[in-house]
Amino acid sequence: HMAYKEYYSMMSDNEKKIMAKEQEQEELLRRADYIFANGPKLYESARNLCEDYKGSKVIQILPGLSDIDPQKNPPTNLSVIVFGRIEESDKNNAVIKQPYLAVAAWGEYLKKTRNEGLQISSRMYVIGYEEDRIDEANRNLKKFVEEYTNGAENVSASPYLEQEKLYRMLRKQSLSFMLCREEGFGLAGLEAISAGVPVIISQNSGLYQFLEKNGLENRVLHIRVEGSYNKPYFSQDDLE
Repeated sequence: HMAYKEYYSMMSDNEKKIMAKEQEQEELLRRADYIFANGPKLYESARNLCEDYKGSKVIQILPGLSDIDPQKNPPTNLSVIVFGRIEESDKNNAVIKQPYLAVAAWGEYLKKTRNEGLQISSRMYVIGYEEDRIDEANRNLKKFVEEYTNGAENVSASPYLEQEKLYRMLRKQSLSFMLCREEGFGLAGLEAISAGVPVIISQNSGLYQFLEKNGLENRVLHIRVEGSYNKPYFSQDDLE
């Protein structure tokens, strides 16, 4: 189950397509004997869709921690990561996934520390672009971060990695971002937690709701992301 009504209109201006997607899912749920929803946010969404259908049964599932050997010691240099299905070809997806907010926040931090007389060795990885869009993504990221730091910074885009490679890279990071405007659950945040990597997550996610319901929300840094339809797709409050 996915909560299309929560976010799909942010990704597409095609109202006909949006309605068709919602109706297709509702029809599938109507016919299902069992519906499995990942985390509390999708569980409530599925229950709301199915309240009129007798016999439908919604079951909440939780993925649990990923099988990652947690990092023993944080890296000596600042190394940060954001990963997920970013899709450079779909500009509206940037409103949902907020990769530019993560890049801008990292750039603002570097600028602030340098203004205070500190020189930090830093690198940022943005993982999850389509294979044929990597060159374009790298150009866009480098141009974008230069606007925030007034200089060249070590930022790179890459396609989504197979799980073993991603986990190996994740364990080496100082910080991970999961700043989605809307997220049914948020496996990227849970994978960072599994790896013992500090993570900043969006309150608009099922992962945050799960942590909050279990009194664990203060184990991570969490922010409410408002987002914007206009470039660079986030608000000044989001950045601050």
